[in-house]
Amino acid sequence: SFTGRINGIVFENNQDLFKIIDVDLISKLADYDRDNIRVTGNFGDIQIGSTYKFVGQVVVHEKFGKQFRVSSYEPVLPHEEGSLAKYLSSDKFPGIG
Repeated sequence: SFTGRINGIVFENNQDLFKIIDVDLISKLADYDRDNIRVTGNFGDIQIGSTYKFVGQVVVHEKFGKQFRVSSYEPVLPHEEGSLAKYLSSDKFPGIG
């Protein structure tokens, strides 16, 4: 598992919620030495720019190389100074902020 911030959605299939997302690593990922990784799996409502904890495994795609196949994920609340106020005043909480 690792924690990362979503940069963008590379591919999505609205029929089954399958997505490929580009993620910057915040915590280390075993057997992986780059700063970002493509994460694949079924995702409901995810927010670009938000931080999540991803659980799953690194896999090697024959065409695209190392990727992280997610089995579960959960949002991580921001912990930098001022970021909680920014989070609560975001469009996720209408009427607050």
